[in-house]
Amino acid sequence: MHTELYLGVNMNFEIQDLINILFCTVTLICIVLFSKLIFYRFNLSQCIPLPNRKSNIDGLRGYLAILVIFHHFSLTYYWLISGDWKTPSQLYFQNFGKVGVAIFFIITGYLFIGKLIRNNFEISIKVLLIPRCFRIMPLYFFSFILIFFIVMLNTSFHLVVTAKEFFISILRWFLFHGSKINEFEDTRRIIAGVDWTLKYEWILYLSLPIIAFFFRINKIVSTICITLLFIVPIKVMAITSIYFILFLIGGWISYFDYSLKNTIVDNLFFNVITICLLLAAIFIFNPLSILQVLSISLFFILVVQGVSIFGLLKADFSIILGEISYSIYLLHGFILFGFYKYLLAYPINDISLTNYFYFLPFLSFLVILFSSFTYIYIEKPSMEYGKKLRIEI
Repeated sequence: MHTELYLGVNMNFEIQDLINILFCTVTLICIVLFSKLIFYRFNLSQCIPLPNRKSNIDGLRGYLAILVIFHHFSLTYYWLISGDWKTPSQLYFQNFGKVGVAIFFIITGYLFIGKLIRNNFEISIKVLLIPRCFRIMPLYFFSFILIFFIVMLNTSFHLVVTAKEFFISILRWFLFHGSKINEFEDTRRIIAGVDWTLKYEWILYLSLPIIAFFFRINKIVSTICITLLFIVPIKVMAITSIYFILFLIGGWISYFDYSLKNTIVDNLFFNVITICLLLAAIFIFNPLSILQVLSISLFFILVVQGVSIFGLLKADFSIILGEISYSIYLLHGFILFGFYKYLLAYPINDISLTNYFYFLPFLSFLVILFSSFTYIYIEKPSMEYGKKLRIEI
């Protein structure tokens, strides 16, 4: 069994931890206010999804991407101090990223396994993959171009490996298994290493016919098998089976949601419970432990059943923030890397962790601004073309 299944909790907080959490909270409030301003300025209200979409989920995704920013913001500090890109010792810094990604995976399972359920486990991979390709790949290509340029800039545009090694390193990026290019050690740090999640997304998309086949045969047996792969994980070619449970949870939530039809009331009691479940997942439970997975699953059930966290998830600016969440998630590493590598005027070793957090609101603003541009000029046009192409087929 993997060690993350440990069921204990962590309640050790020091003054520095409270300061860090305060800065993150203030930054989140600033992001909300800044997002309202930016979205009004760029007239992004046109990006609000159609009424038949789950607005709570759309509103949630932007905040999940912000949690990942917080996670990599802390990772960047310790990386610059020690030279190692490793998990922070603070539990909540770990969980900002773990919880954000875990719920993203649950959402993916909810949406795409949900499509199988609504279509009686019949699906056209061609019809599914065309919009997905145009949703994910253009921005990923753009991010790779930035990575490639920064790598070559740092290696003086001089090839230090063989042409074969250079080509293989590039190919690995297009298999979502990125590594250093041209012997530049910090290649993956440029993007904060977020590309790893895309290979799991594509595994799910390509596995949908297999999932449909096994679920038609026996849903319970299929569920037990995937659960066992969580409890006793296997790893093949840098792909671990731990994360598949999250897609499964999303699928089962979609299955029951299809029957329940929003029976939970968006009142004070359920809003408080929803917030408490999320806070417990971040500040108390160990990453990807059974208790954390249970906590975020219950949290997501309440969200899809209509709990809006006191209206926050239904707000227009939250929904738009959710629309640009892929840009936020994929591109925030560039802002962190560029600022600390090229723009910071003095050594990071001279900055305490507390003073370092003063940069968080500013860098978050840059991420939102950058992501708004990439959504408008890359994501949105490519998505619209993908939808048009699907209709023509």
